[in-house]
Amino acid sequence: MNQPSQLLSTGGFAKLMGIKKDTLLHYDKIGIFQPEIRKNNGYRYYSIFQSEAFSVILTLKELNMSLKAIKDFTEHRTPQNLTELLNSREKDIDQKIEILQTMKYVIQEKRKTTEQGIRTSNFDKVSIEKRASIPLLITKTNRGIEDEKAYVDAVSKHYDTLKNNQLPLPIVHGMIMNKCYVEKGNYSTYDSFYTRVQSKEQANFILEEGNYLTCIHKGHYEKLSMVYQRLLEYAEKHLIVIDDFFVEEYLIDELSVSDVDQHLCKVSIRVLE
Repeated sequence: MNQPSQLLSTGGFAKLMGIKKDTLLHYDKIGIFQPEIRKNNGYRYYSIFQSEAFSVILTLKELNMSLKAIKDFTEHRTPQNLTELLNSREKDIDQKIEILQTMKYVIQEKRKTTEQGIRTSNFDKVSIEKRASIPLLITKTNRGIEDEKAYVDAVSKHYDTLKNNQLPLPIVHGMIMNKCYVEKGNYSTYDSFYTRVQSKEQANFILEEGNYLTCIHKGHYEKLSMVYQRLLEYAEKHLIVIDDFFVEEYLIDELSVSDVDQHLCKVSIRVLE
């Protein structure tokens, strides 16, 4: 016998909702979602108007709400409970969106730095680069980065800072070194590790806009000392007054090349007008 057009079989309703028939049968079995009509012969029929309620259940499941929690709600459903539940889930969605937006920003920044590396052909030459201000989240180091353990400890401390600020681990980060150490020939005493962040509200340090003496080095990081010296010599030769700290950031690293001699590191320092 033909059923009224607003009723669908189990298979038809499952197809409408984009799920497996077995999923619908399971939800019926555990009491989360029942058919509109259950015939004596065991056939189930769902109303087309049940699709909206089922869509909400699918959304709640997508938001990692357990089937038990969904069942508890369906057993005690009231308009007030539904409103409270949806308000709570809306806050969860907003939080997920914020996290995804931050992750998108991190990916975009990595793409930009990599693209800059791809465009670079003039290595180990000093140039002047104009930059907009950049918000950073920095973590001060306790001591110089003189060995692998010290480096790992410093990076771990910075990662803890990111986690405490509910930010994802970076794929773009850099180091800051005080000029006075470089002038003394000490190239391992980094003051801070930093990560670029989206807004000033997330930052604890602002890299000021302005002109920066910049040099991009291709090769092993052990030869970066020559880059720092080249920048100091250029500033002295051209009577340029520079800021108190250098900024170091990799454009091309092990994420895109396997050979360390192909790494590109940009070292820069702001020109004081």
